[in-house]
Amino acid sequence: MTRTLWLRLGAILLLLLLPFVMFMGESSRVVDNGRVIVDRSINYLGILLAAVGLFMAATTIFRRSLEDRLDGEPTPRPARLFAALLALLCAGQVAIQFDVVRIRDRQDAIALWYDVHGSVSERIALWRGLQPPPADIWPGLSQESAEEYRTIGENDSEPELRRLMAISHGVARVQVERHNAYADACFDGRHRLPEMAIPPMPPRFGATEMNLIALVRETNYNRSPPQRCSNAATAAEMTERAQEASLFRDGLALLTEAYLRRFGPGP
Repeated sequence: MTRTLWLRLGAILLLLLLPFVMFMGESSRVVDNGRVIVDRSINYLGILLAAVGLFMAATTIFRRSLEDRLDGEPTPRPARLFAALLALLCAGQVAIQFDVVRIRDRQDAIALWYDVHGSVSERIALWRGLQPPPADIWPGLSQESAEEYRTIGENDSEPELRRLMAISHGVARVQVERHNAYADACFDGRHRLPEMAIPPMPPRFGATEMNLIALVRETNYNRSPPQRCSNAATAAEMTERAQEASLFRDGLALLTEAYLRRFGPGP
């Protein structure tokens, strides 16, 4: 009995540890501009092994004896307590392999810590599939907004107009890039925005405007870090960003038209 019991507990411990070295599932890691947008991993084999270990630990805890005879020797209390500990660890392993609880650094056993980055319902929604963004999300500039852009284009000085155009270009560009990075990560490249739709800067724009565009893009990235795949993130990273990109794109088109008409394309 004792030998069989401890072999059983050893088998549970083995089932608990195997998911760390055996993987059969799906994983995805996407880095955009040095920032991790998506980092998910579901180990189906690990979930199965940990679940079997959990079942074996539970039967060890709740059955009076592992023997089939009615007068079989009862399971010792220390073995039950050890089995209870293993059951808790197996339950945690299921959560880890299902990517509900994450171990940030598996290489440094001293500095391991856990990060709960989504509820079970959110992970199940992700597993079942994300809802795509709506097809028609931008009705175009309102007449009032278009008129305001035209007024700015006709009345602002050249330095002011160049600065506003550079800011508009930077914001539109970063929204398109973030939208497309999320589309690549979470929808396999579907629902991307065409980057070439943003009007190019006039040839006379030089280092000052290019540096301002770069500053705007970096500021926008720092202001709102990329999100993981979820339906809420889809609304923020795709629908809202596409609307903002379209607003600045259409406004930039009107500003560029006015600028070229007033100042020409040359230096």
